[in-house]
Amino acid sequence: MRMDIIHPPEGAIWGEFNNRSPDEPWIARMAGQFETYLDNCCNEHSMDVTVDPKWLKDPSAILKSVDGYSMENVPLMEFTQDGAEAIKHNNLWMLSGNHRRLALVKYIDKLKADVENARNKIEEMTEGKTDEQLAALDNDAKEALKRWQELVSVKEPLIDSSCFWTVRIFDRGACYWKCYRNGGLTC
Repeated sequence: MRMDIIHPPEGAIWGEFNNRSPDEPWIARMAGQFETYLDNCCNEHSMDVTVDPKWLKDPSAILKSVDGYSMENVPLMEFTQDGAEAIKHNNLWMLSGNHRRLALVKYIDKLKADVENARNKIEEMTEGKTDEQLAALDNDAKEALKRWQELVSVKEPLIDSSCFWTVRIFDRGACYWKCYRNGGLTC
């Protein structure tokens, strides 16, 4: 499934079981790499999360693999009202992906700064000018204005669409160890 990791569900917690300190140089490198390739929709880079399947609105929507899918075609992890209540107090355990999440925050912050800078440049170039005055700008100014406008039109949609990452869901109530199946220790 996919999950908004920039605005995660209330109760999502990274580091419950692996609380190592963030490696800032690694995070910075990843954030820079996201500018050319955001690897947020492949099995290999999916984040691991544990949930009780009863918490999910549609557990049958879980895909066996996200490889070959685009992010908008991966089902969104949504919770029932009882599920949302169950995870509310740091009970949605993210077992991996904290460095990727922090790098994504850094990447999106850069996108936002780029868009804000471009909007400021557009404002500087157009402030107080009539349509006739804008039409009379020299070619260099028109080209610069067009570049800033294109930057906004390309990067602004990336801000919302880049908030998502695929998650591999583990049933936190299941036990796969042979000796614990069938209701108790039998090894």
